[in-house]
Amino acid sequence: IVDKHWQTLHPDWFVNKLKKVYPNWREIIEANNQKPPMWLRVNTQKNSLETYRTLLATQQMETQVTSHPQALGLTQPTAVQNLPLFAEGGVTVQDLHSQWAGLLLQPQNHEVILDACAAPGGKTTHILELAPQADVMALDVEENRLQRVKENLARMQQQATVVCGDAANPQAWLDKLGKSAVCFDRILLDAPCSATGVIRRHPDIKWLRKEADIEQLVTLQGQILDALWHYLKPNGVLLYATCSVLAEENSQQIERFLQNTPDAQLVALDLPPDVLERNQSAVGFQHKTRKQKPRKDPNAPFIREKLELPEGHNKLLLHSCCAPCSGEVMEAILASGIEFTIYFYNPNIHPLKEYLIRKEENIRFAQKFGIPFIDADYDRQEWF
Repeated sequence: IVDKHWQTLHPDWFVNKLKKVYPNWREIIEANNQKPPMWLRVNTQKNSLETYRTLLATQQMETQVTSHPQALGLTQPTAVQNLPLFAEGGVTVQDLHSQWAGLLLQPQNHEVILDACAAPGGKTTHILELAPQADVMALDVEENRLQRVKENLARMQQQATVVCGDAANPQAWLDKLGKSAVCFDRILLDAPCSATGVIRRHPDIKWLRKEADIEQLVTLQGQILDALWHYLKPNGVLLYATCSVLAEENSQQIERFLQNTPDAQLVALDLPPDVLERNQSAVGFQHKTRKQKPRKDPNAPFIREKLELPEGHNKLLLHSCCAPCSGEVMEAILASGIEFTIYFYNPNIHPLKEYLIRKEENIRFAQKFGIPFIDADYDRQEWF
């Protein structure tokens, strides 16, 4: 029950939800009623943090640093036009906690990465700062908001595939792009949420957001999580983040997902001790999950410590219809040094979507190792 003698300037339903989860709920309310700080993310491809901080100091702009290697907090907010090198992509305005998402995702060059619900593009550009040669796709359901993503990419001199689509229906926009077989190494899902964690920056949320909205948002978040998970590669990473402080949208959402997703494994967040200490009671921080590889089948053919062919044979035609080429079968064959060809076909026992995904994996594997690849129809018996 809300203490009516203490003025919260927040709706009762929201305060009651906070009290159930946070021992320090009064501190959260008080922070929400303060002016928001202005944080910058320094593009360390262009300048070091200290170099840019010195540049700001020459213009009488005082800053503070944290354990985040790219973040600077301005003591006094200013217009972006006053920030040195802003137009050249040397710095971006982004809240401190949002800046952790890119680091926690740990993007790598040459990976295929999805930034879901990407607008206005702060996290997209951060991913490309950390992995300039990554193949990044920026997705959002609102076309007009994607214009901001394009503007930010242009300012940062970066390239990404920008696509309008529903994150809960990946097949539709992947088909539109002609990439129906694509799977992602990493997915950043900044899920649509109640935005109850950014009230001091958007105080109207306190009165625009209704308690009845939460259940609908939780349902939508679950639908997006489940849909995108199917497009994550084995051993891939999905980082789930919201701007909400409500347990239903964060810890409880992830608990439900883990219970219903056997191949998902929760991964500890690699955060500095000071950040973990400040957020030890938080339920609205990021959650990181990894897709586990399929368990090894002891009865599967070719999966052995050493693969050998019968005497007098030195070539192998690998008959592939579903198993991804990055699995134990391929690893065993490569280790053996045997010359082989991939013969790929669809025996009409797998759904088309799964067949296309597996085919794309086989093609990438063949190209990587220079292995002959035959794309054959399932009834071409003359190959056998």
